[in-house]
Amino acid sequence: KRQGQDGDGDRVAVGMMGRHIIEDYVTAAFIKICSEKFSGSKVIMSPNISPHVYEYAKSLGLRTEMRPLGYLHEGLSGDTLMASEPWKIMIKDFGLWFDGIMSAAVLSVNISAIESVINHLPKLYKTTINIKLKDMSLAGKIIENVVNTLKCSIKSHLKKEPWGIRVFSENWWVLMRPSGTEPKVRVYIESTSKELFERLTKIIRGVIDKWSTI
Repeated sequence: KRQGQDGDGDRVAVGMMGRHIIEDYVTAAFIKICSEKFSGSKVIMSPNISPHVYEYAKSLGLRTEMRPLGYLHEGLSGDTLMASEPWKIMIKDFGLWFDGIMSAAVLSVNISAIESVINHLPKLYKTTINIKLKDMSLAGKIIENVVNTLKCSIKSHLKKEPWGIRVFSENWWVLMRPSGTEPKVRVYIESTSKELFERLTKIIRGVIDKWSTI
């Protein structure tokens, strides 16, 4: 089992048995650990965390709150247990900031939580596609183009959220949003079906290839 942090120490990554553990399982493992060992009843997470992780938190009797990436701290309150963006963990009892070093230490003595949540949650196929743009005024048109193509290709539902647009169905979702820090549109794709995940990825890449250098 291996863990690692990034340069500024606010992220933690996990590898087990020669494979990378996706971020949603890591977040779910911390939800399990924190619910058993620390105080609080609310979990704050970003929109690109799997809905299956939100449901897992609720199954443990916890409340969940969704906040935009980079703004999870705005949801902090006295009853907060922890907060998480992908790779980033904040445990309120340790401090009101993301801390990869602390996260690695906590996980190292509770590593069985990873295997527990992997066995509990469905197998997830997930990726993020970043569309680099020279002109961010095109972001809305790109998102609209991807949405319309998905809606025409696969039966789905559309939901406008404060941070972006989500297209989804029973076992998959795609979230698109302009980056708040870089000239990019970020596209998050998740499915519990490998075949459907590959199909979604192919459809979306086919749409955005023509936009990638604009």
